[in-house]
Amino acid sequence: RPYGAIGAFTGIVEFGEHVLSLCTDSVGTKILVAAAMDRWDTIGIDCIAMNANDMITAGCEPLAFVDYLAIGNYDANVARQIGVGLDRGAEMANVTIIGGEVAVVPEIVNGYDLAGTCLGFARKTDVIDGKKVRVGDVVIGVASTGIHSNGLTLARRVFRDAGLSVRDPLPGGPGTVGDALLEPPAIYVRP
Repeated sequence: RPYGAIGAFTGIVEFGEHVLSLCTDSVGTKILVAAAMDRWDTIGIDCIAMNANDMITAGCEPLAFVDYLAIGNYDANVARQIGVGLDRGAEMANVTIIGGEVAVVPEIVNGYDLAGTCLGFARKTDVIDGKKVRVGDVVIGVASTGIHSNGLTLARRVFRDAGLSVRDPLPGGPGTVGDALLEPPAIYVRP
């Protein structure tokens, strides 16, 4: 039976005294930066972060993850680098990657697309669904490392409108614009 409201970051289904949580998300346009930089070792972290971070907003603990890589032409080095990031992200989120799929679909994908699905759980009493939110409650902000994948379209546009490419030096910071855009976000599961 469905649990919670439409618009939540993760789906929740009652399971006895617990709930199961299931969510899917992708790296989005951050993959365009990875392609432009020919650097693929961080986007796996992003893929896991987008899912695990969504799940914990409902008070659920991520447990397992599956990934889906759709590609136009298989490149073993790119696949290996993406796997390195997925492994690092799984460790950071304390999840087990239990499977995945690499689909070579040149008629559909011209490049790469990386998405994943995360499974988790919580006790029913621990679910955060917004029903207990009241005027006067405190909002706690937690710092991130890099820009979240769901903010990359805007970030890319800001740099593009400023006349900067991913290979240009980052104004006021170390490295390049691309390095800054590829910095993965924090995974908030352990904190």
